[in-house]
Amino acid sequence: MAPQPVQVFDNLYFLGTGSVSAWLYGDETGYILIDGLNSDDEAQRYIFEGMRKLGLTPAAIKGVLVTHGHGDHYGGADYVASQLGIDVMMSEADWRLVATQGEHPRFGPPPKQGAVVTDGQVIAAGTSRLSVYATPGHTPGTLSPVLTVYDKGEPHVAMLWGGTGFNFGPHPAVFEDYASSAARMRDVARAAGVDVFLSNHPGRDGALAQMKALAARQDGTPHPFVSGEAGYSLFTVLEQCALAQAARFR
Repeated sequence: MAPQPVQVFDNLYFLGTGSVSAWLYGDETGYILIDGLNSDDEAQRYIFEGMRKLGLTPAAIKGVLVTHGHGDHYGGADYVASQLGIDVMMSEADWRLVATQGEHPRFGPPPKQGAVVTDGQVIAAGTSRLSVYATPGHTPGTLSPVLTVYDKGEPHVAMLWGGTGFNFGPHPAVFEDYASSAARMRDVARAAGVDVFLSNHPGRDGALAQMKALAARQDGTPHPFVSGEAGYSLFTVLEQCALAQAARFR
């Protein structure tokens, strides 16, 4: 059974399935949708209908940011964009990747060329802002956003790692790129004060369990998604595993 849509922070909502995430960032003056799920049907069911269940307005979405060019993240992005007359946003490298991919029975069609997002770009989402960083490895143009979120007005900084998984074959140079991206994002996260660590797959970041804990949270208790210093082990695991695989294939 797919999870219900959830307001995770004041300005961040989970609209995904049990296997892949779509995060909605911002407020009713403007949202950025981060990823579009597998297909048009999922986008309609979990994104549009999920927003309505939460009392949110789909027409307030101003753009769809696709973290990387795989069908489970772009499959419904073109549907959302076409319904609302907005852009799909991706890195130039992954627009090139998507252009080489044909139809797939599991996913919606690859989106046509839209807006290009560059490393360090700041994107407005209503009164909120997110910064996007290039983290190549999982794909050549994977993007990892850093965003300020609020817990009943108290600020936290979240980082969404845009491409988890070594599904690109035995290529040492790509593993080394992946390791470099993880090391770089550790420094970016430290500088930004990141204390919330997210993924675009809820099984990878513990989001499903954290959402259950959030539903049962008592007033005055810590937010389940705020992991603080413990979350930085993510970067060590990603970097060291990638380097080990690079060494293995060399």
